[in-house]
Amino acid sequence: MRIHLVRIFSLTLLVQLVVAIGLAGEPNREVVSPDKRTVACPPPIEPLRYEFDLKSGGGFTVKVKGREYRLESSYSYPHGGENRMLAGRPDTKGETTWKAKTEKLDEKNYRVRAAGKYYALDRSIEVQPTRVMVKDTFTNTSGDVVGIILDNHINIRGDKGIVPTRMNKLTAFVHDRQSGVGIIALDDLYQFQEKPRFADGLASLRNENFGLDKGASYTIEWAVYPTASDDYYDFINQVRKDEGLNRRVEGSFSFVPRRKPPEKSFMDLFNLKYISIGCLSNPPDDPTLGIEGIEFMEYPQECRMLKQTFAQTKRMYPDVKIMFHVAHGLYACNNPEKRFPDSRVIRADGKQIMYGGDNPKYYSRYFSKEKVEQGWRWWIFYPTMENSFGKAMLEVMHYMVDELGVTGMWADGFISGYAYVDGNDGGYSYDHWDGHSVDIDPKTKLILRKKTCVPWVALPVLVKVVRIIAAAGGVTLTNEGPDFVTPRSFWNEEVIASCEGSPKSVIALHLGRAPCSLSSAAKNAEESYRDILQKLEYGSLYFMYVHKMDHKTLLEHMYPITVESIHQGMVRGKERIVTKNSGVYSWPGDRCLHIVYRYDSTGHLAGNNFLSTADKSGVHTELRLEKDESAAVVRIPVEISSTSPVNLNVRHYDADGLSLALNGRGEVSFRLKSDKFVVKPGTAYQVRSSTSQNVVAGDAATLEFSLTLAGPTTLEIDKQ
Repeated sequence: MRIHLVRIFSLTLLVQLVVAIGLAGEPNREVVSPDKRTVACPPPIEPLRYEFDLKSGGGFTVKVKGREYRLESSYSYPHGGENRMLAGRPDTKGETTWKAKTEKLDEKNYRVRAAGKYYALDRSIEVQPTRVMVKDTFTNTSGDVVGIILDNHINIRGDKGIVPTRMNKLTAFVHDRQSGVGIIALDDLYQFQEKPRFADGLASLRNENFGLDKGASYTIEWAVYPTASDDYYDFINQVRKDEGLNRRVEGSFSFVPRRKPPEKSFMDLFNLKYISIGCLSNPPDDPTLGIEGIEFMEYPQECRMLKQTFAQTKRMYPDVKIMFHVAHGLYACNNPEKRFPDSRVIRADGKQIMYGGDNPKYYSRYFSKEKVEQGWRWWIFYPTMENSFGKAMLEVMHYMVDELGVTGMWADGFISGYAYVDGNDGGYSYDHWDGHSVDIDPKTKLILRKKTCVPWVALPVLVKVVRIIAAAGGVTLTNEGPDFVTPRSFWNEEVIASCEGSPKSVIALHLGRAPCSLSSAAKNAEESYRDILQKLEYGSLYFMYVHKMDHKTLLEHMYPITVESIHQGMVRGKERIVTKNSGVYSWPGDRCLHIVYRYDSTGHLAGNNFLSTADKSGVHTELRLEKDESAAVVRIPVEISSTSPVNLNVRHYDADGLSLALNGRGEVSFRLKSDKFVVKPGTAYQVRSSTSQNVVAGDAATLEFSLTLAGPTTLEIDKQ
């Protein structure tokens, strides 16, 4: 083993050197000279420039890099066809009275009005730097309830070189080789009712269930996002930034034992900051049944035991959010008509739905034979601010926080309330009318039935639930499938969005706060690690659910993270970048050093000799990852300044100290702030390189010092 330009001052330093060697991956390999190679600054992100043009037909175009994209709309009318807003001349195939009148209000705002026999449309358009915001206010001008099949779309008919990339819930995206356009539904009702599709050259956000009472009005909101690339994630990230979807996630999540706090080794293994007890099966009050929803309050023995477990857990892990599984829509009973008669989710055939269907064999796995024969089921109810179930749910939430002492809720099926099960596709209830949800005959365009959009009418209660938990310093973790994306009302609330891991569900998390997918089933630790990579491929962080992990892996350095953007194979945050992609990584203009934690193809922490270059534009780190490898590039609070490029590799940074290899020439200045490595004001620290110097920490708990480089060297600082 060769040691280059390292002065051994003591046995202690030798031990530190051995640790640094192990973390670097090869025996104290020198960092290459910047005269021979440097890591170039990543190219700047191309700024978005686009042109907007409102057409006489009421539609409009956006032009990006010379490519024009057409944004149009269509609306059905009773007994007829469609009225349309076209990105060209006015429509002549709809109602004879339908004429779009366009008006430019100023350089950023436009207005379009049109009216037919049954409804009038007043459209406002605001051209913003990153998007075109559209608000379509429909007013029923007929003497009866009217249903409208509405469709906002990107028209690419006859446009060569444009293809649709993704048609996900709430969004549609098309692109050529250097630009693209996405559309997104923004108001809650539109988000719940719409179904994206691509057909006949139209990339659409289609709503086939929209209705208006006589004299009523409603505003549909949607937006158009031009992009200066063909990358779907550029569209999604701009939405996330504009709408405030990005948030901090302190650590990972896992379910834990019900009757005792988890072991510290388990907490450390998965870097856990959110833990939840699972379903409350077989409570001591009545071991013959399983509890899923808010009915746990009826079982005082179970509640006392929960309270005891939570108190013990809080004492052991005061900075961890503790919670238990609540699927609020499911209620175990055998008398649903008497429990909450005004809150039952009713199918079109008039029957109340239940989670497992009317299937005694299914329920025999969770309830005793006697309970099943007595009609016990997980019946589906829904909350509103006015109905009995909504009032009970709010009472339960206060009890959870104030009496049981939880600081979170694992909210299973939180948005949908599982209103879509048991043959009830779409999550509607036919017990009453919400004023805007209807079944429409696709041929006659007439209303067949009125209904209620369960997640939409439940929103006021669900928002209040989240705020009750947040007021106690807690957070709500939502678990949903692909068809019930976290709606806009929650985009700035104290929630973290999760799902159970199918590709469609993970993609749906692109419009959820965080996002963090649950693990899928695995046979061993290596399969669990591969599952982490699969979720990362879709731009998702990772929560543990089903796992076979017996060693620390990427989760160890995945958190904490304040998400800034998501990408294919990467999540970028303020503190770190988690990736499975080779490339150059940096925080533009930032001068903090990076430490890289590389994980090999089996998911074990491995050494790294990845090169960083510090120059006038900041610090840049190049990753060269092999198949199935991954890494966390972590910013550390050590700023560097130099007059010429410096190459480096941070080999070690933690509570015990800092170790890095350097190569360059000239004076280099460092500023180390107190963080993981604690810096105490007024305390002297020994800074060792080719020479040794004592540096006294300033009043701001920082160490500031300079070195003169003349080639390869190392830098070592350890705690006193």
